[in-house]
This record gives sequence, C-alpha cells and structure tokens, in this order.
Amino acid sequence: MLRGAGSLCPETCDAFFVVGYYMRTAVNGIPKERISITVDAELLEKVRLRAEQDDRSLSQYINRVLKKAVREPSEKD
Repeated sequence: MLRGAGSLCPETCDAFFVVGYYMRTAVNGIPKERISITVDAELLEKVRLRAEQDDRSLSQYINRVLKKAVREPSEKD
C-alpha cells in the first residue's frame, strides 16, 4: 500500500490520492484547505524522496514547492 494513502488505496494502486474535500483548518493562523489531486506514481516517489531528504512531511514539502513556484518575480531569490 502506498504510504499516506491509508485504506483508500489498494495494493495495486499506482497513484496517490485522497478522496473528496474535507475541511478548512488553520495552522499558525494560516488557513489551510485539504484538496484532492492525482499524480503519476513515479513523480510521487520522487517528491516523497525529496521531502524526506528535506526532513519535511509530503504535505509540507509540496506546499513549500508550490509557494516558491507562484511567488512574484520580485520575491524570487
């Protein structure tokens, strides 16, 4: 079973997914929303490895990558 997929993903599942929209929460005052995405299994494994190397959860790592990707040009390093 793919890690993080819980009981939603059978042994033969080839992509990570979470079914449905769940809730809005706040972490450190920052609103968070749970979303559903489907990604290629190969891509997921690469992202999961990079998250582990960065000592972050998959969710934290993806959030960081997305923030970096959508920053204004003046905010980029």
